[in-house]
Amino acid sequence: MKLIDYSINKFEQENKEKGNIVIPSSYTVLIMDDELLRIEQERKMETLTQKELANWILKVVEKYLEYFDNREDVKVKKAYDLFNQYKEGNISNIEFRKGVLDISKLSKEATTEIGKYATRAFYQAISTLNMRVNAIAASDNCIKIINLLYPNDKDKVRLERLRQINLIDNYKR
Repeated sequence: MKLIDYSINKFEQENKEKGNIVIPSSYTVLIMDDELLRIEQERKMETLTQKELANWILKVVEKYLEYFDNREDVKVKKAYDLFNQYKEGNISNIEFRKGVLDISKLSKEATTEIGKYATRAFYQAISTLNMRVNAIAASDNCIKIINLLYPNDKDKVRLERLRQINLIDNYKR
């Protein structure tokens, strides 16, 4: 895969070129997880181009949109529009990043913990078009939602990681 297809971010390109991709990556949220499945998932994520990765993680996260406190907010539709426009090269990186910041504000407006993590996952999924690292953060936020819905249930966590991995395995490029 060409470096530009791997990531538009120069730092991520350099790390890939130098073989400095660290798996497992650091967690950005405190969760109970199945670490081995997360490692397997990250390895598979590395095989996807940035656009494929962004499409995949958005599909993963869409399951949790029902937990948005403000899912009817116009910012959600705008984020999808920005995602598609940027993916097709119709807007600049700056326009994309500015517009997507609006969705991050929804997590501050969330009235529930689950709503906060669902919004963060969505924001990070959309932002994966800008930086690949956002995909694993979005994925981990989905696991955080599972932790909140089913406290101390490692089986539910495994099922979610497996669902995410299966989505990669079944991903049509």
